[in-house]
Amino acid sequence: MSYSAFSPYVFALDAAYSISRFNAPDEKNGNGWFILASTAYKTKYGVPKFMAWYSSGDKYGDEPLRHNFITIRGGYNATSVLFGDDPLCPAYGYRDGVHGTAAVILEWSQISFFEKISHTARVMYLRGTNDNANIQFIRNKSNAYAVAIANSARRMNYLTDDDTVIEINVNTDYQISKSFTVSLDLGYMNVDLEDRLITDNNIRETYRTALHFLYSF
Repeated sequence: MSYSAFSPYVFALDAAYSISRFNAPDEKNGNGWFILASTAYKTKYGVPKFMAWYSSGDKYGDEPLRHNFITIRGGYNATSVLFGDDPLCPAYGYRDGVHGTAAVILEWSQISFFEKISHTARVMYLRGTNDNANIQFIRNKSNAYAVAIANSARRMNYLTDDDTVIEINVNTDYQISKSFTVSLDLGYMNVDLEDRLITDNNIRETYRTALHFLYSF
C-alpha cells in the first residue's frame, strides 16, 4: 500500500501473515509475519528513500523456520548482493527472502549528472531475528534439513539476533537508446556470524561487480 497525497513525499506500508502446513512427519506446522514501511521524497537531485522492515523469527526450541514468514524463492531484491538467487554470488552471498530478519535501508536513486546516465546508491544494515541459542538446538536434531540449515552456507538463510550484515551498493544505468540499456552494479557486503561452531572465519566479505546489457522490445 502506498500513499502519495503529500507529494513530493511518498509513503508505503506492507504487512503480511503466513501459515504453513506440512504432511511430512518430521515437519512442524508454523506461522510468521512481516511488516515493511518506507518513505521517499522526490527532488531535482534524485529520490532519497528510507525503508525498514521486521520479519518474525524462531525462539529457542523451535523447529527451523517454524515462526519465519514464508517467502517465494528469489522474489526479493532490496539489495544487489545479499538478496536474490544470483549464480554470480558465492554460497554465503545470497538469501531468497526477508524471513527471520530486520533491516534498515538508506537509498538515493535517480541521481544524474549526465543525460541518459543515472545512479542509485544504497546502504543496508540487517540483523537476524531468530534466537541465536536455537542454532545449537537445531544441530542436535536428527532432521536432515534442520542440520543442513544450521551449518555452513545455509546459515545465511537462517540469521540469528547475533548475526549482522552491512551492504553497500552503487548501480549505474546508461540508456543508450529507448530500448537498450547498459547497467553496471557494484556491491560490497560484510557478514558477521556470531557462531563459534562454524569452523571457518566468522567475518565474511563479498564484492560483486556485474555488467548487464538490457534490450526491451
